[in-house]
Amino acid sequence: MNPINKAQGRQVVNLSNAKSNRHANVPFIFEMILSLLNTACYAVDPILRELGGFEELGTDDAGLPHTPDEFARKFSQLPDNRRFKYIGSSLHATTNLGLAYAHSFHLLLSLTSRTNKLQVTKKRGSLPKRINMIIEYDNLTKSIRSELNRVYKQVKLHDFEMEVSEGPFQSDNSSGKQVEKEDKFRQELIYWDKQRILQDSNMLFSYPANTTVRLMIPLRSILVLDKIISKVIAPKIGVNYRALDHQLSRRTKDPTIDWDGERIFITLPDKLDNTIEAQWSPRVTSVVRIREVGTLDWSPGIETIFSHCSFVDLKPNTEYDLQVTQKSDAGEGEPAVTRFKSE
Repeated sequence: MNPINKAQGRQVVNLSNAKSNRHANVPFIFEMILSLLNTACYAVDPILRELGGFEELGTDDAGLPHTPDEFARKFSQLPDNRRFKYIGSSLHATTNLGLAYAHSFHLLLSLTSRTNKLQVTKKRGSLPKRINMIIEYDNLTKSIRSELNRVYKQVKLHDFEMEVSEGPFQSDNSSGKQVEKEDKFRQELIYWDKQRILQDSNMLFSYPANTTVRLMIPLRSILVLDKIISKVIAPKIGVNYRALDHQLSRRTKDPTIDWDGERIFITLPDKLDNTIEAQWSPRVTSVVRIREVGTLDWSPGIETIFSHCSFVDLKPNTEYDLQVTQKSDAGEGEPAVTRFKSE
């Protein structure tokens, strides 16, 4: 049991066991960070795919990305149900992403601390507070902060911000915020924290007259965190981590499968919108025919490569015979007939 020192109404928990014990939780924390990041990616991907959010943006004289007005325009013109579904997805993503950032800084602090003591201080009787990104960042050594800034500068994308209200749709004007040259990343963290963009729900309601919702589509912050994981954290714990640069979806086409009666054609777009194509002639297919019970003629044969098929426009509460034969180069085999009743 670690000793607990009490003084002036504060409780100081001294986690001063051996260094090996302090690092025992590193794999768990690292996996948690990856899980939070993947959850954010999963929530944001369909929004970015539909609205062109993966496109790179031009920058102004200060090197900041231009405001994505076209992205905002497309978002404002979505049907209400889809727009508010995407709002929920974005809030879900930003909350997970903010937690991933905070725990990443905390993990770096633990890994690079010069002492074997890691102290957690809180007021007596108070509930644990959320990890503050700014405090965790400031506690890092100057060399680590410089390393994080180098990573931050490598990502030339924008974090899209929106405001939805009962009035006119407001375009994003965040690119004009002032940024200090020496520590742009810290200024970005302060902006995120001030606007409650990351880690906390950033839905603001003005009731009963109006409803206002602020949100961010955090592609830039996803890629910044991804580079921090791959270039700073993973090397320090000896883990091979493949960056999202080659995994995050930019796909504009969905997989397709076609059948011309002789050959199967399949296209499989990958996440970078490259396409893998394949075609082949199956050795055996199924030929399906159907007729209403009491009639003599079967329908024309429908050849299919699938093991299931559906029929439309059948008469309700009517019995049908279904005939299936296997077809190969040698021709059709013996038919199998099944009787069913439509609903």
